[in-house]
Parts: sequence; C-alpha cells; structure tokens
Amino acid sequence: MDEALQVTADACAAVWDQDQKFTAPVIQEKEVFARDLFLGVIREDQLDTMDHTGLLPRSEEYFVLAAQDAKSISSKNTNPFISQYLYYAKDGIIYILLPSAKNYSPMLQYLSEHGFQIGLSAPFSSVHRCPSAMVQASAALSYGQKTSPGKSSYSFEDYAIGIIVENCSHMQDFIHPAVWKLMSADRNNGSELLKTLRTYLEETLDISHTASRLKIHRNSLYYRLEKIEEEGHMSLKNPKTLEHLALSFSALDISSFVIPDDQYSSQSDTHSHS
Repeated sequence: MDEALQVTADACAAVWDQDQKFTAPVIQEKEVFARDLFLGVIREDQLDTMDHTGLLPRSEEYFVLAAQDAKSISSKNTNPFISQYLYYAKDGIIYILLPSAKNYSPMLQYLSEHGFQIGLSAPFSSVHRCPSAMVQASAALSYGQKTSPGKSSYSFEDYAIGIIVENCSHMQDFIHPAVWKLMSADRNNGSELLKTLRTYLEETLDISHTASRLKIHRNSLYYRLEKIEEEGHMSLKNPKTLEHLALSFSALDISSFVIPDDQYSSQSDTHSHS
C-alpha cells in the first residue's frame, strides 16, 4: 500500500460524528470560502466565520490532495466523503483540504475501487499555505504520472527534487560536467560508469548494496568508482559534488532533450574545464 494513498484515505475518512445538515446559503458560503482559500484571497473575517461554524477543520497539520476526474469525484451522489471537506475543482482536478487525522480506510477503499490517481502535498500547519500546497499536490500528480505511471498515488515529498528541477529552465546547462565525460567514456569504451555512479548515489553510497544491484564484486565496484573519479575529474567525497550529481540525474530523467551522436564529445569538451 502506498504511504501517500494511506495518508489520503485516512484523512478523508475522518467522518464527523454528528449528522451535519446545511442549508443552501451555508453550502454556498462554504463553496465560496473554499474557492478563496485555495486561490489565496481569503479574508480574516471569512476565516473567523468558518471557524465559528465548524466548517473549517481544526488541525495541527493539513494536507492538500489533488485527484483527477473531478467531475466524477465531486459528485455528492457518488462520493459520501468529499462534501464533508473544503474542496475546489479546477482544470479537471479536484483539490481537497485534509486535516491530519486517523482511520482513513473508507476513502482508501473508495479511491482504490474507482481507480483514481492522486497527488499529495507536503504537510503544513497554516491554512494560508493552501495555494502553495495546491501547487505541490498538482505537481506531484503530474510528475508522478510521467515518471511512475503504474502507481496510484504520488507524494510531493517523494518527488520534490525532480519537480524542482523540472521547473527550472535551461536544465542542460546546469548538469554536472562529469556526467558528460562519463557518458562519452561509456559510449567510447562500452563501459557502465554512468550507471554505476547513479546506482551508487541511489544506494546512498552503500558499497554492498550498490555491488549487489550491479551484480559485480565489491572490488570491481571500487575499481569503477576510482575510474569514475578519474574520468570525471572529481571527488566522490565532496558532499556538494554528490548533491550536484544527484540533481543532474533528476534533470536527465525529466528533460526531453536528446544529444546527437556527434555531440557527446563536444558536450564533454565544452565542460572539460568547468
């Protein structure tokens, strides 16, 4: 079970104990409040009113959930949970403000049965952060669908680095020069230095796990790492270098550019003195 989906399901199923009956004006006021809250134009008097009426959930922590197929999920006839929460539909996605609560099982079942894909923001403590959380949830959904299409839920915290890189322009210009050098070396020599480096980073510099994933002996891995430092003209003991390399791989994952064959060497030459 995906952790993000569990968080979502638990929060959405925190059903009010009392039987709430709202009049049409109150429902309309709630919808206007939710819209203003998510768009970042909420007024303090609106917050006070919603707080006094109990329509604004009190919580030390909130999440925003983004779910696709808003037309279906926002229907009160098909979803008994959504109407209990503040939600706002935009561009085919419905955004729901979720208090951090327990017992999420009913919504988990609902989402699973109806095949929804969702994005979940990072937690936040002030409802004034709703617009930013809305962007996070939407970005997690969009990025997750592109990079992990087989999953049903995507947490912003899991994809934050990739999302940040994706929203930077001219990413190719900021990729660590060692990446181009290793790419060129692999192409010329039939080696797997770039793959080795990436796996080493993904395994948080753990020699045993990296060697196991690559199906090579530890001594072979040590040799490759020395070769990587030599070919890349860098030190893998430098934390800033490791951070830059990790971001560079994220940039390669989400970028759409393709380097022509005759550009491998020129890219390496261009960055050889960086």
